[in-house]
Amino acid sequence: MTKAIKRVTPSRLSSLILHTFLSFIVRLLVIFVTTHIETKFVHGFRYTDVDYLVFSDGASHLARGGSCYDRDTYRYTPLLAWLLSLLVDPSAGGGGGDTTTADGTSSLGVRGKVLFSLSDVVCGVVICRILDIARGDRKDPRSALKSAFLNLRLTCIFWLYNPIVINISTRGSSDSLLPLLPVLLTLLCVLSYTSSSIHPPSLTNYAGLLLAGFSHGLSVHGKIYPVIYSLSYALHVGCGTGRSQYSRSLLQPLRSPSDLFKYLLNLISTLLRPPVLIFLLSSLLSFSALTYIAYAMEGEAYLTHGILYHSSRLDHRHNYSIHWYHIYLSRYITENNLPSFPPPPLPLSTTVSLLTFLPQSIVAFLCSVKLSPGRLPLSLFLTTLSFVSLNKVYTAQYFLWYLPLALLSSPYLKSGTWIARPLALFLFSVVAWLLTAGGLEHMGYSWHLQLHVMGLLHMAANVFLFKEICRATKAT
Repeated sequence: MTKAIKRVTPSRLSSLILHTFLSFIVRLLVIFVTTHIETKFVHGFRYTDVDYLVFSDGASHLARGGSCYDRDTYRYTPLLAWLLSLLVDPSAGGGGGDTTTADGTSSLGVRGKVLFSLSDVVCGVVICRILDIARGDRKDPRSALKSAFLNLRLTCIFWLYNPIVINISTRGSSDSLLPLLPVLLTLLCVLSYTSSSIHPPSLTNYAGLLLAGFSHGLSVHGKIYPVIYSLSYALHVGCGTGRSQYSRSLLQPLRSPSDLFKYLLNLISTLLRPPVLIFLLSSLLSFSALTYIAYAMEGEAYLTHGILYHSSRLDHRHNYSIHWYHIYLSRYITENNLPSFPPPPLPLSTTVSLLTFLPQSIVAFLCSVKLSPGRLPLSLFLTTLSFVSLNKVYTAQYFLWYLPLALLSSPYLKSGTWIARPLALFLFSVVAWLLTAGGLEHMGYSWHLQLHVMGLLHMAANVFLFKEICRATKAT
């Protein structure tokens, strides 16, 4: 960090603390007002996410000596239930860990929502720090001050005071706590390591690399999907900021089979560098240790409901996924013993898993090898956007997975009005889907096919956004 950055730190730091505090107060107000409306004024009004009631049940069962998986739809790590069990009111609910008390409130009360909101604002602090690193140091004090406060404004607008983010966390979603916070901490530690000017790296740098590995293992344990970031992290650690011999060798065009052979050798040699091995081994140890603890707590139930369930999960409830309508119709045919022409060659869960896994893997690999050397946040964002868009389940909470990464990608994109069209199409597709889903869910209209068309429109919007971002990417 240059002297210029250090001189602007106190004023920017005080502003960041102020906005962090104010944004947390905003979340607390939303929590208490909506809870009061739920329990006192509007009968049938439900602001709290159903997942929060699932967390409450799982934590209540665990607090009373049972298993969190006694709650039928609890599909998360038992470590999350253990953490929330520390916040459960022992006098709330029934002896079996019931979801609600006499007045209809969760046995967690608002304590779980406050925890999730707190992790929300901590994510904002980490985002601001990552933006500082991604934009690089400024030698001129005026330029450093301008850059530091630009990062703060972006953090406030797109995260701390973003109504979508506030809504998701205050309704009781745990995504900001797990996996988003560990993902952002991993990204911060990796960028801090590669941006260091100390060669060879000091013991402190390697400690940061070990912390990055621990955070990555935690994020994969909490939600399996961050495993798709492993190759991007590893290549960025191995290639550095994008100006090393390793990154240059990986960015060369492939014109012949011999070029492909050399490329594969360079890829393997990069992944075998000591810093990469330290990161990967620490990630594996972290994931293995946490998974062993979870297995020791819950045994086979954890493997069945916390891990294996997600590989065969099929959500027939409407969501943004382009596979939803196929799953919905196939489930209807199966449950009603209707003939299928032609009969499916594979079970539905296997077919959908193959349809999603193959394209997701290909796009994730290409984003990793082409963008992670020197542009790690952009690589993670495009990997997540493609993964979510092609996934067999795609709910509104998944926006939280790539929204902060989209913000962190801004330093690597060209400025201009190019973002207007893809962003407008993206927002239009979301609003159109929500209106159609509202007609199906709340008005009772039979708009299943129309909702599927809106899902296809949203997929097209994501593809267009992906293409325009690739075109607007700055050269390293």
